[in-house]
Amino acid sequence: MVCWTKGHERGDAFLFFRLYQVQVEQNGFYEGVIIKREFIGGRYRYYIEIPKGEIKFYNQKFYRIGELVRFSIKEANLLFS
Repeated sequence: MVCWTKGHERGDAFLFFRLYQVQVEQNGFYEGVIIKREFIGGRYRYYIEIPKGEIKFYNQKFYRIGELVRFSIKEANLLFS
């Protein structure tokens, strides 16, 4: 995933966010593939494969395994090591 680092050029950066802050949108900034779906507590938990790992999120909508989705992260913290 690529994100703006406010002038930091060295070291690793980590993006921290909560599952509910990921929103699937037609014009989302990021892209990934649904690789797993679970139904927990009346809602779906999805796992999206991205280039360097995977993320998970909650959503009420049904997405198919293998479906390509675009998504945005509404609020996150960027930490540097």
